Amino acid sequence: MSLKWDSELDELRIRRRTEILDEARELFLEKGLPRVTMRDISKEVGVSTVTLYKYYKSVDEIAAEVKQQIFIEMKEFFKEISTDSTAYEQIINWLKQWDSYLKEKDDHIRFQAEFDLYYQSHKLEIEQAYYLELIKINGESIPLVFEQGQNEGSIRTDFTANDLTAWTFNNLLGMVHRLAARGPLLENDSPLSTEKMMEMTIDSVASFIKRS
Repeated sequence: MSLKWDSELDELRIRRRTEILDEARELFLEKGLPRVTMRDISKEVGVSTVTLYKYYKSVDEIAAEVKQQIFIEMKEFFKEISTDSTAYEQIINWLKQWDSYLKEKDDHIRFQAEFDLYYQSHKLEIEQAYYLELIKINGESIPLVFEQGQNEGSIRTDFTANDLTAWTFNNLLGMVHRLAARGPLLENDSPLSTEKMMEMTIDSVASFIKRS
């Protein structure tokens, strides 16, 4: 009887944690991370704040788990890239997948950008493994793909593979975050659409890394 009760209690806790994360995620995507409180989350879940604190110590802890959820979904979104093409072509295809992700999951990218800014401003630690996973193609780190391209002659060699990776990723992520957060406002101030701005970003990266 006791074992059955313990099992049912564990299942209830798992369901409750899932419900908390689901409701918090919707609030984060709708209102923005800095504007969500534990009281907001408890209200959406339908529990008291006292009960909520039994599951999570803070909004930060909940946000970290939501980010991990989104990250897992993001990894599933990015498809395998054919290794029959050159390393340069593999990198361009990887950049285009980011473009597709922005079009379909701009709210996820907006949350990621807010999460990073929030954690940096509060001097909280961010799991570095997350960023290492973002710079991979088919499970292989981007610097190795750049190095492969340099060896085969498709990518410039006057910069190291690590430098090219840093430049590419910072330019890409900077634009992706900016368009996700301020796309409509940017379009009001510019004759360019968000799609065109992303296309031009990919073209500029492609031109810069290609061996002439």
